[in-house]
Amino acid sequence: PLAYIVALYSSPIEPSFFRTYVIAALLALLGLYLPTLYVQVRIDRRREDIRRGFPDCLDLMIVCVESGLGIEAAMDRVGREMVRSHPLVAEMLSVTTLQLRAGASREDAFRKMADFVQIDEVRSFVTMIVQSDKLGTSISATLRVYAAEMRQRRSLKAEEKAHRLPAQNTINVLLALNAI
Repeated sequence: PLAYIVALYSSPIEPSFFRTYVIAALLALLGLYLPTLYVQVRIDRRREDIRRGFPDCLDLMIVCVESGLGIEAAMDRVGREMVRSHPLVAEMLSVTTLQLRAGASREDAFRKMADFVQIDEVRSFVTMIVQSDKLGTSISATLRVYAAEMRQRRSLKAEEKAHRLPAQNTINVLLALNAI
């Protein structure tokens, strides 16, 4: 708004006070809400990218754990392998691995990972891993069960989108006919 006002008063034409006030107020509102909207869109896109890559991460972790690696080594390996395909998931795993190497307990490192990404799938994964660690159950079995659940969720979401498609197509056709 300040740049608009300076540009307006530096021009040779006498500006209207009401018009200047309204446009400056609108620009102030845009300046207030546009950055917040931009940040929220970026957050949502980041979460969706992590959500999309997380099932692949679980599958790779299962392979690593079943081949004899511990959970920390598996996370490190998967983090290094996924740098190109899913860089945000790789970053999440690498940060957690570094926290574990720095001396944080598994529970603390995993809880920080869940709090950092704020995605329900990751939170439930962390809860399962922490419970498995506390109860002493097999981590590979836990990962296998959770990965199957994630695959099932992914297929249900795809089915939902497929079932919504005919209705959306019908609406698009009706809108196109009304435009003609």
